Amino acid sequence: MAVSIVVIHGESDWSDYLTGYDVVQCRLNQTKWLVQDNQVWAFSEKRRIQVEAVLWRLGAVRPEPHQQRLLALLDFAAIPCVNPTNVLLACYDRLAMLAMLKRLGLPVLPQTISLGDGLIERIQPALPVVAKIGSYHAGYGKMRIQTAEQWAEFCDLSFVSPDYCSTEPYIEYVRDIRCLLIGDQYWVMQRRSSGWRANVATNAYQLIEPPAEILEYSQRVMLQLKADILGIDFIKDQQGKFWVLECNEIPGLAGFPEAARALLAARLLNKL
Repeated sequence: MAVSIVVIHGESDWSDYLTGYDVVQCRLNQTKWLVQDNQVWAFSEKRRIQVEAVLWRLGAVRPEPHQQRLLALLDFAAIPCVNPTNVLLACYDRLAMLAMLKRLGLPVLPQTISLGDGLIERIQPALPVVAKIGSYHAGYGKMRIQTAEQWAEFCDLSFVSPDYCSTEPYIEYVRDIRCLLIGDQYWVMQRRSSGWRANVATNAYQLIEPPAEILEYSQRVMLQLKADILGIDFIKDQQGKFWVLECNEIPGLAGFPEAARALLAARLLNKL
């Protein structure tokens, strides 16, 4: 009987890279989970699966408590997982992820963070800034603020959320770069977006030789987390300084060589 590998969300063609295995695609909100007698079972609408490995392709774009609980379950069960569950949990909350990057000495943009009703109204930021509500990834919950009127509107809007709010200086960047690392391999992509947000609505990209500085930063994070895969995003300002935006534990692979998919699949199979 073939070993069952569960793919959580993500691309639908992983069976092409995991030949000889029973590859089952599962959606988080459509699957139930059981740990019993040192075995893990997943129950979908159609079948019961004995889970022997997990390829996790669901990013924390909208962090859900159920997502965190399932990661803890898989961590307890010691199921082979790509990325490892501790890496997925480390990047679950955006603020915790930025704190980790800061501890590792990466150039994180200065942050003003407020938690508690009405506190944000006491802040008078030096405009323009980028303001954000909560821990959403992929550019969600984010607003560029250029006027005092926009800031007042953002303060009003933030009242509907119990989450923290953060602001950082708005950077007129000249380069938007992602460093993709899988094991010891890496690729670097320069991107261009149609709007002011980096890595949102990308309309042009090309693979480039990695700037030594950001490659060293990226490998530092990879070594610290002992991750299988990471995508680390940087921008370069008009003065030539690189700033790290975030560390993606489930980076998209579009635009990168096909070898990246095969290498990621091999990382999982090596854990079986």
